[in-house]
Amino acid sequence: MTYVLSTAWVEPGKTELLRSWCEELKRRKEEVLPAMRNEGVRREAAFLLPTPHGDLYCVWLEVDDPEAAFAAFRSSPFPIDHEHARVMDEVDGGRGRTSAELLYSFDAGSPTEPTPG
Repeated sequence: MTYVLSTAWVEPGKTELLRSWCEELKRRKEEVLPAMRNEGVRREAAFLLPTPHGDLYCVWLEVDDPEAAFAAFRSSPFPIDHEHARVMDEVDGGRGRTSAELLYSFDAGSPTEPTPG
């Protein structure tokens, strides 16, 4: 299992479009989930980070194979993926996303598991 953090700068004036699209994705979850499964994405969470340099859209993925997931997205048979690509091109001005380098990942286990003692 691999974690991916993908980021994209939001063009000035496009933050509300991004928020609206994220609300649309939540309403269309029944279309999103099969597309995620097709890409080998187990979990996905999106964040909007305001910075002094502008808004940054951040997407965290838990994925089987990042390269295969991105290839599956690009060749997706699902209309929701094509809509997402079009909206994101408008939101980020066609600049695309950058993936962050993973420095570490910890799993503390379930909070209900007893700790060794």
